[in-house]
Amino acid sequence: MANIKITALPAATTVNDSDVMEKVTLPGSTDVSEKATLLQLKNYVVLPEQSAFDDFATEFFDSYAIGAITAPSLGSGWTQAGVASGASIISSTMADGRTHQRLALNNGSYGRKMPWGALWNRVKIVLAVRINSGVTLNNINGYIGVCSGTAAMVDSAVCANFVGARWGDGTGSATFTAGTKINFFGLPNFRATTKRAAVISDKGGLSSGHSVSADGGYLSFIIVEMSRPVFANDAASVNYSVGEASCDVTTVQFSHTKDEGRVLCQGDLATTLANSASDNAVCGAAGVTAAPFAFDQSTGALDTVNLFWAQTSNLEIAALAIRKVA
Repeated sequence: MANIKITALPAATTVNDSDVMEKVTLPGSTDVSEKATLLQLKNYVVLPEQSAFDDFATEFFDSYAIGAITAPSLGSGWTQAGVASGASIISSTMADGRTHQRLALNNGSYGRKMPWGALWNRVKIVLAVRINSGVTLNNINGYIGVCSGTAAMVDSAVCANFVGARWGDGTGSATFTAGTKINFFGLPNFRATTKRAAVISDKGGLSSGHSVSADGGYLSFIIVEMSRPVFANDAASVNYSVGEASCDVTTVQFSHTKDEGRVLCQGDLATTLANSASDNAVCGAAGVTAAPFAFDQSTGALDTVNLFWAQTSNLEIAALAIRKVA
């Protein structure tokens, strides 16, 4: 980080996340104004003994310009830009009045190569989201997982390779529900899923009881974890496991912050899968793993985090965190 202008502040001065710091150049930023908010600076803080490109990457989307986006290139921990379609950066206001930015997918996708590429045995993805709609959505179809490269991701009819969780499978409904504090959606079961070319393979059900916020001021969390043993080469078939945990009808109504995504990603989902009270009780729906299933990388190494939302009501993603656990 360079060109930092340090100004002495009066005693008892309060500095908010939205306050602008002058003469700051963020790593990888193309912002020529040389200004950043305190929240943006927080996203780039790395401990002296920790590498920024070691095992953790995040997107909070506050550093981007408002409007359509096709090549996400900021965030923290990434080594190269990604791709996006049907995507835009929007501004939103939380329940406490703070304004921030989100990635909105509208029949759209997001893909970004993981800093460690395909060299993983266990990865964990955390999303802070909200669905922007006031009516029940039928035929829900969405994917969270990892794919091979950014040229033919899970939304493509010629998808190279994908493994992860699918919510709704194109037939279920996200039921609009009036809650105690906010309105939210009851979601169809998540399914462990793979895809190659146009072939989608259902690998078993995960947990039920999922809910996601319909209120712009409240964020909900979805956690997906994938694991596999060591294998000799990409053609070798090994047993993959996919786990998932998310908010229930109670925790969906809490006002979670973006940064909770980073906290959840640093925790151990293996505990969440067995005990829904873990990870700060944010994800109340009982998370479970689908039965292990045989899979391989013969058609493409799984090196890219990949999201796809097929609805025309925006899926707003306020935070994305991915961690290489092993």
